Amino acid sequence: MPIPSEYPTLVNGEMYSWTSIRVQLSNAVLPLVSVTAISYSDAREKTNVYGVGDKPIGRSYGAVTNEGSITIHKDELRLFQDAAPFGDITLLDAFEITVSYRSTIAGKITTEVLKNVEFTSNPTAVAQGDTSIAIEIPLILAGIKRGNNPFY
Repeated sequence: MPIPSEYPTLVNGEMYSWTSIRVQLSNAVLPLVSVTAISYSDAREKTNVYGVGDKPIGRSYGAVTNEGSITIHKDELRLFQDAAPFGDITLLDAFEITVSYRSTIAGKITTEVLKNVEFTSNPTAVAQGDTSIAIEIPLILAGIKRGNNPFY
């Protein structure tokens, strides 16, 4: 697939920003409102293959790995802990997280879906001087659906 050769057309200079996103869990009725950060990535293992000499003669490809995290306020995390067996969010069933980026001027919505997500720990972190408690929770996921990719 070729790399785009031109930049996207700017509409009044607006770009996606934190204020343009919405985060929705598949097992929740309303979007999460206390998200302060969300991070996710996919990486493919790539290795150079060597033969005679010191230069690679080819490349091999391995598995795709996915990881992520979400940071939410303790008040909203408490709702998940209350719904989880024994208050342990790592025991909740897998869910999807839909992240939508909206450009208000262009009227375009870009959506990415984190598939088969689970929390991997049930952390708490509070420090002197905190005026709110936002907690980063690591995630395990099976894939990221971007655009029209049917295989995500």
